[in-house]
Amino acid sequence: MDLLQSTIRLDRLGSFLNTNGVKLVAMTNSTLYGVQAFYQDMVRQTIQPVIGLRYNLELTEQTVLQVVSYARTEKGWKNLLKLSSALETKHVEALPLKWFHAYSEGLLTAVVTTQELYPQLDTLLSPQIIPAVTRETAEDRDFIQQLKKNHSLILPYAPAQLEQEQDRLAFRLLQALREGKKLHETEESSVLSLHDQQFWDQNFHTIAGWDKAFYALFSETFPLVQTKPLLPKFPIPQGETADSLLKKRSIELLTTKMTSIPEVYKERLEFELGIIQSMGYSDYFLIVQDFIHFAKSKGISVGPGRGSSASSLVAYALGITGIDPIEYGLLFERFLNPERVSLPDIDVDFTDYRRDEVIHYVQQKYGDKHVAQILAFGTLSTKAVAREVARVLELSQETLSFLSKTVSSQASSLAEAVNESKELQAFIQREEKHQLWFELAKRLEGMPRNVTVHAAGVIISPVPLVEVVPIEEHQDGMYLTQWTMKEVESAGLVKMDFLGLRNLTLIEQMSARIRETENPQFRVDAIDREDKKTLQLLASGDTLGVFQFESSGMRKALQLVSPVTFREVVAVNALFRPGPMAFIPNFAARKKGQEKVSYAHPAVEAILKETYGIIVYQEQIMQIARAIARYSYAQADNLRRAVSKKDRQVLTDEKKRFVESARLNGVSSEIASTLYDLIVRFAEYGFPKSHATAYSLIAMQMAAIKTYYPRAFYATLLTATTGNREKQLAVFREMKRRGIALLPPDLWRSHSRFTIDQEGIRVGLSSIKGITRPFMSYLLEIRKGKQTPWKSLFELAADLSAQHFTRTTIEPLIKAGALDFLGKDRAVLLASLDPAVMHAELVRPTERQDLLSGSIASFGEPKYTEAASMPIGYRLAYEKDVLGTYVSTHPVELVRKKLPNPTTPLDELQTASGRHSEVIGLVKDIRKIRTKKGQAMAFAILEDERDEIDLTFFPETFAAVNIHLKEQALVSLSGKVEQRNGRAQLIVQTVSPL
Repeated sequence: MDLLQSTIRLDRLGSFLNTNGVKLVAMTNSTLYGVQAFYQDMVRQTIQPVIGLRYNLELTEQTVLQVVSYARTEKGWKNLLKLSSALETKHVEALPLKWFHAYSEGLLTAVVTTQELYPQLDTLLSPQIIPAVTRETAEDRDFIQQLKKNHSLILPYAPAQLEQEQDRLAFRLLQALREGKKLHETEESSVLSLHDQQFWDQNFHTIAGWDKAFYALFSETFPLVQTKPLLPKFPIPQGETADSLLKKRSIELLTTKMTSIPEVYKERLEFELGIIQSMGYSDYFLIVQDFIHFAKSKGISVGPGRGSSASSLVAYALGITGIDPIEYGLLFERFLNPERVSLPDIDVDFTDYRRDEVIHYVQQKYGDKHVAQILAFGTLSTKAVAREVARVLELSQETLSFLSKTVSSQASSLAEAVNESKELQAFIQREEKHQLWFELAKRLEGMPRNVTVHAAGVIISPVPLVEVVPIEEHQDGMYLTQWTMKEVESAGLVKMDFLGLRNLTLIEQMSARIRETENPQFRVDAIDREDKKTLQLLASGDTLGVFQFESSGMRKALQLVSPVTFREVVAVNALFRPGPMAFIPNFAARKKGQEKVSYAHPAVEAILKETYGIIVYQEQIMQIARAIARYSYAQADNLRRAVSKKDRQVLTDEKKRFVESARLNGVSSEIASTLYDLIVRFAEYGFPKSHATAYSLIAMQMAAIKTYYPRAFYATLLTATTGNREKQLAVFREMKRRGIALLPPDLWRSHSRFTIDQEGIRVGLSSIKGITRPFMSYLLEIRKGKQTPWKSLFELAADLSAQHFTRTTIEPLIKAGALDFLGKDRAVLLASLDPAVMHAELVRPTERQDLLSGSIASFGEPKYTEAASMPIGYRLAYEKDVLGTYVSTHPVELVRKKLPNPTTPLDELQTASGRHSEVIGLVKDIRKIRTKKGQAMAFAILEDERDEIDLTFFPETFAAVNIHLKEQALVSLSGKVEQRNGRAQLIVQTVSPL
């Protein structure tokens, strides 16, 4: 049924009906959601599926009928698509009668009628439009006899919304979820469960025989979707074909990239064009090239490629991708395999905030009736269903918090989450209501909850969408398919992914800052991939903020491998994934000559040399199959796909074929068998080299900006992470290590975001806690009209008006240091705040009320209230409170300068191991536990001005130092540095307060 209006689940419906001997079942929703899955499952269960649509029909302005239309023929199915689409896009409460007649061919429509309504249906009812009766109406024998005289078939109307009778409480809970209510606020509905023969016999005996007649009408089957792809068409100039235009553009544009095209490129281009043309995909390539050209012409950043499409020279020539596939040994067959025809799949990354502009360009070019985004369903996930069911059952807020913390988001099901948690098991056993929570949550888990939009998918159809797929209204004149991605593709429509990549946006913003402040000629596409300084930055693991290389594990991998070429960066990117990351130490050792590199056969040396004998990429698997067993690249791609599925019979059959082919190629069966086993081992792990190369290029660009333009890099990164205090603190510390000053906000110089200011980065006004967007907008607007900075707090108050100059808005600015430019101590400014507020109320109560008609200056100003200078401790505490960090200095830095002996900064301990160190810092995030023996111990974090480190206090030490362990305590510690899980930690031995 419709979303949250039924407990019937498609994944269980077929087997349930089969068990009960059902031969035919109709699905009648108010949309066509899920009809493909229903249809396919019924066919698998040898049950006749019927697709229906339930809606209201406007007979007259006063009379609206409830009807269900069933598709009897393929023509009827096509009309059902149009009917549903019209209802969902045309803003009508009920379907107009003329629309109904226009779409009625091939449909059997049942009109729910009563004795009172029936006389009005004279002109409507026909052999294709028949009466339907409810259980109550079926008991009226006289009326039923009247109907039988006039109609050969009368249908029962008793739609089921429950899978079984026990689901009534679960259904009420769904109602509550749908309506945003609590369970006690909903009433039990008179809904029905799936019916058996006894139900029909008892409730509709007056129209006995309807089922056989209905079954006879729907015994003919027809496909819901066509298997032939519906490839979109590109508008071709007169005198051209899609094939000729694609070839012409490919050659012309490749010539602009290289003055003369080498023979190897000519051959590859001809080869690819031949396959593309034979598959009928020329239009597709032209369409993608066209919207990418549009994006670039509008200054919208486009990624260098994604997935296997970067393997195509045609895509590179057209500017669809930015990676030369021949230079990096990328195989076209990994993208399009001539022996395994599949729809092309070119995914494109755009700057995330301008992606919609490209989608709207496509919509305008091909017409809104031909372009749509793709529906997706939000489901009641394990974590969501646990919390939502608890909320509707009115469990306490403490219980909701407990469930949020305890139910793992990684669990595949609620049952698994409970099975793995003794806390949850105890919770369920504690109360009967908790047991009810568990049963209901399990029952509803995974059910579709709401409609969302596929993150990237857009379809372009050569025919009006309503002829192939049901649609509904979305937004901005764009339609949304009623089917999900897989269903849309099964209907033959080609999905194109328009992805928004945040890191492209960051690069674009960094580039703009660089051009504004340092290098007007800067172009990110001119960055050298083999730049030594950039590679050194990557090799050092200094990759905070660098796309794909930011995690602590990836940084360790970079330090271990220490890449000196772009190809090695690509290899690290591909290796750092579950499975292959186990080979990172081998890769590093072989690169450094600490481990022997060997090859099972001379023919694979050229293939595996760049990865030191380790299979890293899927393309290498294909190349080995070609070199050893003379497979074509297309056959090799089929082999790669086959062995990755781990089907035992397939593995055995493929091995026989591979070894025999290798033997005929002069390779011994033993070596061939060894190589095949290597392929099987790595097929699951192997990563597409094309994707790794393209995304490593984005990483290289970000790393180069960080190397040569660090201020632009950090200013952009800090603006992008506003609201993420932990991330910003990490950036602040890194800036400190690199000697880049963090400057306090300044009401005269700061903007809303972080900005480059001389040799430092100035904090943006939006980073100050308590500053609202309307206030900031008004302030910046007022500032535009001033020629010189404000000279006093009172002048500022008069300019802003009492409406905006309040203690709530100005106090955070003073504490942050944003009014330091006035030349007064922050304590004086805080003490003078109330007189300044009164001054604003006197001279300008609101934005529009200037009580002194512009002569504020002649009126005179109050004097500042005297106050002692603000102690540095208070000053820093205020900064931390409103900015989330210390700006003027750091408490640890202040103390460090006064100590007689030098102490080790925490960042120097990150790569140390086994070293005894003395450090100082602020203690935070203290977590005390008890060991299995019942002894107390603790964990904490120590922070200084440049980094932080994990602390471990074992029981004996903890007992001695516990008195000094308080949040934000400034202490001196000594201990031994160890590495655990890729992070440094200090095993504390002594603690002294400072």
